[in-house]
Amino acid sequence: MNYKKLKIRYLIEIFFIIFLNLLFFSIIISLSYFYFSGKRKISEIEKYTINYSTSLIEAYTNSSEFAYKTHKYSKLRSLFRKKNSKINIDEAFFVIPNGKIISHSSKKKQKKVRNNIFNDEFTYNTDLIFLPIKRKTRKTIVSEYYIMHKKIPFRRNVRKFLKEYIYGKIDIVGWLITKAVYVQGKPVGTVNLIINKDKIYNYLTNHISITKKISIILSAISFFISLILSLILFFKYRKLIKTTSKIEKLNTNEGLVNNEKIRKLEVTPVKKSESDKKIKKVIIEKSNKPDVPLSYDEMTLINTKKIIKDAIPIINRKISK
Repeated sequence: MNYKKLKIRYLIEIFFIIFLNLLFFSIIISLSYFYFSGKRKISEIEKYTINYSTSLIEAYTNSSEFAYKTHKYSKLRSLFRKKNSKINIDEAFFVIPNGKIISHSSKKKQKKVRNNIFNDEFTYNTDLIFLPIKRKTRKTIVSEYYIMHKKIPFRRNVRKFLKEYIYGKIDIVGWLITKAVYVQGKPVGTVNLIINKDKIYNYLTNHISITKKISIILSAISFFISLILSLILFFKYRKLIKTTSKIEKLNTNEGLVNNEKIRKLEVTPVKKSESDKKIKKVIIEKSNKPDVPLSYDEMTLINTKKIIKDAIPIINRKISK
C-alpha cells in the first residue's frame, strides 16, 4: 500500500468535505441576510415615503385651496418648486379637471406639455390623477405609478430574482400621491406628487454589494477553517498510519522468522538417540542368528504378555506316618 498517496488523498477529501459544508452554510447565511434584511428595509423605506408624502400633500392641498380662492399662485409655485431631500419627488403639481396646470415643480416639464397634461397622456395617467374627484373623496389616494423616463437599474435576470423574492413591485418605478382640492364644498382640482423609487433602487444596489462582500468573507473564513481542521485531522491520521505501518512491519518480520524456523526444521534431519541405535543393533543381530530354543529370560518376557489365569488353590494335607 502506498501510504504517501493515501495520506494526500485523505487530506484533500477531508478538506473538500469540510469546505463544501461550511460553504453551504455560508451561502444560507448570506441569502438569509439578503432576504430578511432586504425585505425589512424596503418595507421601512416604502412606509416612510408614503407617510411623509401623505403629510406633505396635506400642506400642498391647503396652500392650493387658499391660492385658488385668492388667485395668487406665486407663493404656491415657490412651494412646489422647493426641493425636498427627504423623499424623491419627481413632479409636484396642482391641476384642474380640464387638464390645465395651475402650478408645477418644473417649468421645463410644464412648458413641454404646453401647460396641459392632456397633451401627454403617456406621461400623465389622467384616470389616476383625477381619481379622488371621480370617487368624490377627500382622502389621499396612493397608487403605484409608471414614470416614463425612469429605468430600473438592474439587469433582467437580477430584476426577476428581486421581483420574486425581495420586492414584488420593483418593475413599477414610482408612486402617485393624489388628493382633491375642495373650495366651497366642491372639488376644483387635485394636487399630485409623483415620487420615484430611487431610494429603494439605491438601497438594493448597496444591499447586493454588501451581501457579495459578506459572501466572500464567509467563503474565505470557511476556506481557512476547512484547511486548519483538515490539517489537524491529517496529522492525527498520519500518526495513526505510522503506528499501523510499524505494527504491520513487526508482524511481517515475525512471520519471516517463523517461516525460516519452520524451513530449518523441515531440512534438518532428526538425530537418533543411543537407545534407538542399540535396539536397531539387537534386532539386526537377532535376525542374523539361527533358530534356537529360547532361554529362560526370553521365555519370561514372552510369558509376561500372556493372560495370567487364576491360580489353583493347594490344600494342605497332613501326611500320615
